[in-house]
Amino acid sequence: MKNTNEPPIHIDQQVDLLEYLDAVLRSKYRLLIAAIFSAAAVFGLSKFVDDKFTASGIAAVNINENPGGVAPESYRGSDALGLLEHDFIIDVAPSNELDRLLAKLNSFEFTKYFIDKRGLLPMLFPNEWNAESASFREGFVPDYRVATKIFREEHVGHSHDEKSGLLTVYATTHSSDYSAEIVNHYLADFNAFIKQRSVETMNSRRDYLERRLTEVNNIEVQRSIYRLLEAQLGVESMIHARENYPFEMIQPANPPLYKSYPSRKKWTVLAFVGVLFLGLFLVIGLVILRKMNAALSEYKARVGKVQSNPNSEDEVTSQTFEEWIDQ
Repeated sequence: MKNTNEPPIHIDQQVDLLEYLDAVLRSKYRLLIAAIFSAAAVFGLSKFVDDKFTASGIAAVNINENPGGVAPESYRGSDALGLLEHDFIIDVAPSNELDRLLAKLNSFEFTKYFIDKRGLLPMLFPNEWNAESASFREGFVPDYRVATKIFREEHVGHSHDEKSGLLTVYATTHSSDYSAEIVNHYLADFNAFIKQRSVETMNSRRDYLERRLTEVNNIEVQRSIYRLLEAQLGVESMIHARENYPFEMIQPANPPLYKSYPSRKKWTVLAFVGVLFLGLFLVIGLVILRKMNAALSEYKARVGKVQSNPNSEDEVTSQTFEEWIDQ
């Protein structure tokens, strides 16, 4: 019996680039039309997306990151303060003071404070706000957990450059003027927020000292308490006098000239190129699929002949498809 190891057609042949090129050229007009219509559809749909404007400002960080200490050269307060007044009145700066400030800037407490102070709830829940009655729809109660999440994720953010030490704050809204206004108020309100918390701490300490003053009769102890109260007054004066602490706006935000979203031209170009390449892959894939179907059909035909006439010398021996490929 004649034993031929002839493999099926299309299996061991080299890739015919001309065949793929011919398929692409025959489909070129359909690919171009599909890409043009897809790009036009994306551009048209982008017209239904509201424009957004992003404004940014740059601020300097005015903090002392030196933790301080009890040595004279490490004092963070005035030299006129004694050790007792220094430890009681002046807060020691932690080694991660900047990280703590940035965490407070992004905290729920300050975000809620800023939203309430600037009346941002209508912007955060536009579908629930009735502009005519200037109120939310009946039955709707704003959830500040949701409001702060939307505010931080969609509208306001910040980034700190460790090399320069500068802080960049940016805001995104549907109005260029409103975006700049939010950025310029953001750090100013945070400074006021920190000042308010510091004053509250100072008031609690002063209340404690005044209460202790009425409870003790020892002259030396009363004198020491008076010194603490005097130092307390000096610290409160410094707190109220610092307008640019802890952040100083050195480059206020200006209303942007151009929108930041959506990028209609970019979307249109990406849609055109994407559909074009997808069409090319589809055409080439169809050619490969057609060749595979032809090879499988011939393989099945050869196997059928061998099974119907196993003793014929003109037929190939019964070999599996995997054996043909290995050869």
